[in-house]
Amino acid sequence: MKIFRWNGSRHQNKKVRNRGFTLLEVLIALGLTGLLTTMAVAATLQVRNTQELLNGRITAMVLGASKLAELQSGSEQASSGNFAEPYSSYKWYTREETTENNVKRIIITVNWGKHYSYQKSFYGYRLSE
Repeated sequence: MKIFRWNGSRHQNKKVRNRGFTLLEVLIALGLTGLLTTMAVAATLQVRNTQELLNGRITAMVLGASKLAELQSGSEQASSGNFAEPYSSYKWYTREETTENNVKRIIITVNWGKHYSYQKSFYGYRLSE
Protein backbone atom coordinates (compact mmCIF):
# COMPACT_ATOMS: atom_id res chain seq x y z
CA MET A 1 0.00 0.00 0.00
CA LYS A 2 1.34 3.35 -1.09
CA ILE A 3 0.85 6.46 0.92
CA PHE A 4 0.90 9.75 -0.87
CA ARG A 5 1.53 13.06 0.71
CA TRP A 6 -0.55 16.05 -0.02
CA ASN A 7 1.58 18.49 -1.89
CA GLY A 8 -1.13 20.97 -2.73
CA SER A 9 -1.60 19.79 -6.28
CA ARG A 10 -4.85 18.44 -7.61
CA HIS A 11 -3.57 15.09 -8.76
CA GLN A 12 -1.74 13.31 -6.09
CA ASN A 13 -1.35 10.00 -7.84
CA LYS A 14 0.46 10.33 -11.16
CA LYS A 15 -0.58 6.80 -12.16
CA VAL A 16 -4.32 7.59 -12.14
CA ARG A 17 -5.72 7.49 -15.67
CA ASN A 18 -8.87 9.18 -16.89
CA ARG A 19 -11.41 6.50 -17.66
CA GLY A 20 -14.95 6.91 -19.00
CA PHE A 21 -16.63 9.93 -20.52
CA THR A 22 -17.12 13.35 -19.10
CA LEU A 23 -20.62 14.63 -18.46
CA LEU A 24 -20.34 17.00 -21.40
CA GLU A 25 -19.46 14.16 -23.77
CA VAL A 26 -22.40 12.09 -22.56
CA LEU A 27 -24.80 15.03 -22.96
CA ILE A 28 -23.56 15.72 -26.50
CA ALA A 29 -23.96 12.05 -27.42
CA LEU A 30 -27.51 11.99 -26.00
CA GLY A 31 -28.39 15.18 -27.83
CA LEU A 32 -27.10 13.85 -31.16
CA THR A 33 -28.92 10.56 -30.63
CA GLY A 34 -32.17 12.39 -29.91
CA LEU A 35 -31.75 14.63 -32.94
CA LEU A 36 -31.02 11.71 -35.27
CA THR A 37 -33.96 9.72 -33.87
CA THR A 38 -36.30 12.67 -34.40
CA MET A 39 -35.10 13.08 -37.97
CA ALA A 40 -35.54 9.35 -38.69
CA VAL A 41 -39.10 9.33 -37.29
CA ALA A 42 -40.04 12.45 -39.27
CA ALA A 43 -38.66 10.96 -42.48
CA THR A 44 -40.53 7.69 -41.88
CA LEU A 45 -43.81 9.53 -41.31
CA GLN A 46 -43.27 11.61 -44.45
CA VAL A 47 -42.64 8.49 -46.53
CA ARG A 48 -45.78 6.84 -45.11
CA ASN A 49 -47.95 9.89 -45.84
CA THR A 50 -46.55 10.20 -49.37
CA GLN A 51 -47.16 6.51 -50.00
CA GLU A 52 -50.76 6.82 -48.78
CA LEU A 53 -51.34 9.84 -51.01
CA LEU A 54 -49.86 8.15 -54.08
CA ASN A 55 -51.85 4.97 -53.47
CA GLY A 56 -54.99 7.09 -53.17
CA ARG A 57 -54.24 8.95 -56.39
CA ILE A 58 -53.59 5.77 -58.34
CA THR A 59 -56.78 4.17 -57.04
CA ALA A 60 -58.76 7.35 -57.78
CA MET A 61 -57.38 7.42 -61.32
CA VAL A 62 -58.40 3.83 -62.00
CA LEU A 63 -61.85 4.25 -60.41
CA GLY A 64 -62.42 7.60 -62.12
CA ALA A 65 -61.43 6.31 -65.54
CA SER A 66 -63.75 3.34 -65.10
CA LYS A 67 -66.67 5.53 -64.02
CA LEU A 68 -65.98 7.96 -66.86
CA ALA A 69 -66.18 5.09 -69.36
CA GLU A 70 -69.52 4.06 -67.85
CA LEU A 71 -70.82 7.62 -68.13
CA GLN A 72 -69.63 8.01 -71.71
CA SER A 73 -71.29 4.76 -72.76
CA GLY A 74 -74.51 5.70 -70.99
CA SER A 75 -74.56 2.64 -68.70
CA GLU A 76 -74.34 4.86 -65.59
CA GLN A 77 -77.29 7.18 -65.05
CA ALA A 78 -76.56 8.53 -61.55
CA SER A 79 -74.76 11.81 -61.04
CA SER A 80 -73.01 10.90 -57.76
CA GLY A 81 -72.35 8.03 -55.41
CA ASN A 82 -69.81 5.85 -53.65
CA PHE A 83 -67.76 3.17 -55.31
CA ALA A 84 -68.38 -0.47 -54.39
CA GLU A 85 -66.40 -2.29 -51.72
CA PRO A 86 -63.47 -2.22 -51.02
CA TYR A 87 -63.41 1.34 -52.35
CA SER A 88 -66.43 2.68 -50.46
CA SER A 89 -64.34 5.51 -49.00
CA TYR A 90 -64.04 6.94 -52.54
CA LYS A 91 -66.93 9.16 -53.57
CA TRP A 92 -67.69 10.48 -57.04
CA TYR A 93 -69.91 13.11 -58.57
CA THR A 94 -70.32 14.35 -62.08
CA ARG A 95 -71.68 17.21 -64.11
CA GLU A 96 -72.14 17.74 -67.81
CA GLU A 97 -71.67 20.83 -69.91
CA THR A 98 -72.63 21.27 -73.55
CA THR A 99 -69.93 22.83 -75.69
CA GLU A 100 -70.41 25.04 -78.75
CA ASN A 101 -70.18 22.08 -81.13
CA ASN A 102 -73.09 20.28 -79.45
CA VAL A 103 -70.68 17.94 -77.67
CA LYS A 104 -71.24 17.11 -74.01
CA ARG A 105 -68.26 17.46 -71.72
CA ILE A 106 -68.43 15.06 -68.79
CA ILE A 107 -66.58 16.16 -65.67
CA ILE A 108 -66.21 13.54 -62.95
CA THR A 109 -64.57 14.27 -59.63
CA VAL A 110 -63.39 11.55 -57.24
CA ASN A 111 -62.94 12.44 -53.54
CA TRP A 112 -61.10 10.38 -50.95
CA GLY A 113 -59.00 10.66 -47.82
CA LYS A 114 -59.01 9.68 -44.17
CA HIS A 115 -57.32 12.64 -42.53
CA TYR A 116 -57.41 15.10 -45.42
CA SER A 117 -59.74 15.47 -48.35
CA TYR A 118 -58.22 14.84 -51.77
CA GLN A 119 -59.84 15.03 -55.16
CA LYS A 120 -59.03 14.16 -58.76
CA SER A 121 -61.05 15.37 -61.75
CA PHE A 122 -61.46 13.68 -65.13
CA TYR A 123 -62.86 15.02 -68.38
CA GLY A 124 -64.55 13.07 -71.11
CA TYR A 125 -66.74 13.87 -74.10
CA ARG A 126 -69.73 12.40 -75.91
CA LEU A 127 -72.06 13.55 -78.63
CA SER A 128 -75.29 15.15 -77.50
CA GLU A 129 -78.39 13.09 -78.04
